Amino acid sequence: MAAEPDARPLDGPAGGDAGLPYLIARVEHAIAGRANLALGALGLTIRQMGALDIVSRNPGISSVELARQVLVTRQTMNSMIVDLTTKGAINRTPTGTGRTIALVLTEEGKTLLAKAREIAEKVEREVLGSLDEDETATLHVLLRKILSSA
Repeated sequence: MAAEPDARPLDGPAGGDAGLPYLIARVEHAIAGRANLALGALGLTIRQMGALDIVSRNPGISSVELARQVLVTRQTMNSMIVDLTTKGAINRTPTGTGRTIALVLTEEGKTLLAKAREIAEKVEREVLGSLDEDETATLHVLLRKILSSA
């Protein structure tokens, strides 16, 4: 059985109970910071890894849709696509309908994504080390439930 968490409220920036949004932001910052540091060995950020993952599951996705799913601006996504194309991770193919470009993972991109997933899973295990398997599964379910209704 896992130890009970400290029930004291986490002080927020103005003192007192920080509330759920602040706690979630702190957790995201901690996880993303570690993940970005670890993924740096591959020349990737967590958002770039997310973009590769989304492209792998949605071959032909547009940069506009990818930006929406990765939660970045179109300008940021364009810069990210240039970087990932330079790395040989994705190909850009005109669709023939205006300026829309279809994005597809290359073989190099698939290999890079597999390595990135291994690193991200290791970081996740480290960050969630105080949770048992059931707690980790419950956390995943609850976060997905929150996202589906947000």
